[in-house]
Amino acid sequence: MSEELIGPQLTLLRLVARFLGSLSADEVDRLLAGQSKLSIVDTTTKRVPTDGADAPAMTREEIIAAFSEIHTREEGLAALNRLAKNKSSLQRITQALDLPNRKSDTVDDLRKRIIEATVGYRLRSNAVQGHLHKDQQSLLG
Repeated sequence: MSEELIGPQLTLLRLVARFLGSLSADEVDRLLAGQSKLSIVDTTTKRVPTDGADAPAMTREEIIAAFSEIHTREEGLAALNRLAKNKSSLQRITQALDLPNRKSDTVDDLRKRIIEATVGYRLRSNAVQGHLHKDQQSLLG
């Protein structure tokens, strides 16, 4: 084994160990019993169904574009409710956006995380830069 590969392989082993450490006891038992398997999946073009198995899939870029013209968190929440009607579709969106995704997250937790990562992030950035949309300026009086 060449010396150049040791660093990346060690990093990969750490990632796998972190993932395995996040599994529940039931998931570990199923892996050990051969009832589940680990696989490597290409994530370079993430497409996520947004509303169940039959819904059209959206990439990270499409999700961000869908929220790019939204100017308030409330509008963002309304748009998100149209895109994702259940917890599993919200989890797929958080995965596509590379956001943390815990089993214990509630639907509200996921919605807030998605809105803050898309609309909220842009609103905070604009406020810091002094660029407010006309809807936001009216709130300030």
